[in-house]
Amino acid sequence: MIIEYANNKVEKICNDTNYAKKLLPLKVCISLQNLMVRLASYESFTPFYTLSVLKKYRAHELQGDKKGIISLSIDYSYRMELKLKIEKIGNQDVITILEVSNHYGN
Repeated sequence: MIIEYANNKVEKICNDTNYAKKLLPLKVCISLQNLMVRLASYESFTPFYTLSVLKKYRAHELQGDKKGIISLSIDYSYRMELKLKIEKIGNQDVITILEVSNHYGN
């Protein structure tokens, strides 16, 4: 998959563990890094809906004002929001990670 980022802060959280540790609990940092490896290892986003090993990320489209945005659970409280682009580059899907956040705000 080709991974793009909404801004530099999101890219740094996703790719710089030391930076992420300043903003997120250690457990979430580890889970986020595992998720990033999985995202990079597939050409298509489809396995996140179909493979049982990836079901723990609970991929689903959000509703309301976030319609069209896909959510992946990092852990119980934290999630990643991303957009899946319809066009592909070669055989690969293109995603844009919009944010990594505490879904419940605590």
